[in-house]
Amino acid sequence: MRDELPEEDAPGVADNPAYDDLKVFIDSLNEDEQADLVAVTWNGPGAYPTEDWDEAVEIAHEEHPKRVAQYLLSQPLLADELDEGLSELGFSCEDGE
Repeated sequence: MRDELPEEDAPGVADNPAYDDLKVFIDSLNEDEQADLVAVTWNGPGAYPTEDWDEAVEIAHEEHPKRVAQYLLSQPLLADELDEGLSELGFSCEDGE
């Protein structure tokens, strides 16, 4: 499993409404959506290249069945990993604006 920080040590956690909003959003996703989101973050830095997408999703289901928001929000480079992962999959963060 990739390195993660304890939740209390995650960057920007203390009294951060954006953190709280993002945690609520991630928690509201169903299990498949959460696994996809984890897989996108792994795709960005190349832990699981795009051609191994199905394997990444399967492992995300196995390793992170609970507390996905805590896991993701403990990643210090989450925004960069999401941006890179989406780019590798042919999407852009700017597409949603």
